[in-house]
Amino acid sequence: MEHQKKILYVITKASFGGAQRYICDLAPYAAQRGFEVVVAYGKNEFGGESVFERKLKSDNIRTISIVSLGRDINIFDDAKVFFELIALFRREQPHVVHLNSSKIGGLGAVAARIACVRKIVFTAHGLPHNEPRPYWQKMVIRVGTWLTFIFAHNVIVIAQSELAEVTHWWGIQRKLTRIYNGVGLYHGLTRDEARAKLEQLSGLHLQGKIVLGGIAELTRNKGLAGFLEALEQLKKNHPDFIYVHFGVGELSEQLKALTDKFGLGEHVRWLGFDKEARNYVSAFDIFTLPSLKEGLSYTLLEAGSAGVAVAVSAVGGMPEIVIHEETGLTFSPGDVEEIVASLEKLINNEDLRNKYGEAIQARVRGKFSIDAMLQETLALYESQD
Repeated sequence: MEHQKKILYVITKASFGGAQRYICDLAPYAAQRGFEVVVAYGKNEFGGESVFERKLKSDNIRTISIVSLGRDINIFDDAKVFFELIALFRREQPHVVHLNSSKIGGLGAVAARIACVRKIVFTAHGLPHNEPRPYWQKMVIRVGTWLTFIFAHNVIVIAQSELAEVTHWWGIQRKLTRIYNGVGLYHGLTRDEARAKLEQLSGLHLQGKIVLGGIAELTRNKGLAGFLEALEQLKKNHPDFIYVHFGVGELSEQLKALTDKFGLGEHVRWLGFDKEARNYVSAFDIFTLPSLKEGLSYTLLEAGSAGVAVAVSAVGGMPEIVIHEETGLTFSPGDVEEIVASLEKLINNEDLRNKYGEAIQARVRGKFSIDAMLQETLALYESQD
């Protein structure tokens, strides 16, 4: 049966991260199945047209820019955005508003209620009160998250651990659905091709080196400052490693300064944003993600799909992908000694790297498929509450 319903996706930032990747997967899939699809978004923090915008345009998805919408809290801009959202929802008259990110979730859910939107869906891409913050801030954010859940009709959480954390919050049990993020089969470069490309990008010779790799925004939540401290210790016994990282963010200059401070200039390369970064994952001997807060990382899923051994922090949904000492290694977030021990264990044992790579590839393909994510999400749009 052909659908005539309209879905309006709304997200805070236009810069490309996991939540934007999520919309770029969902929007064209919904359009292919007969929905009218529109995506509204706020600022691109790095200026110009973003990969997110270009990807949507290439898929013929209509977009709307909300100029006043940015990540930082500003009472005047946020009040303006709130009324813009009400006007947007009344003008577009969507059957479904699907909100992504904490800030737009709160503003958008209330605005959509006022505009009498039939179905308001909010995806929690990680729980923001789990970020490293003072206790009072965590409590305020927790209340704000609960209110967002209350105003939404349906709430998608992307990890079983987060479902368990919020399932006892008052008034929201029937709204909750756990839908894992998903990826398809890995179609990146071969290992030799990817290594040649990394040599070109980094200016380093990789022959005979253990290549550690990461793909993540350069923000505090990703735990990269502590990770550099771990790499400083690692080089004392394992000087033949290279760490390459793809991503941009507000900590870019600080992390480059720390790289110099720890004497890692010959070991570490910050390669910035590259829309092809996932295609180079096959060059890595070990994929790392030392996050202090995480939802369910797309880049980790991509590394798993590529069959790369992984060592990541045990936060958010990552332990649901990486079963410790079965499909990879996990360490306590921010624990430098555990990070070093995990990396040394993998560096010293190629057979173990291969074993974990095969195991996580099978797990990702079996439990975190993009087809399941897309189908379950569209079924939620059509469900009657």
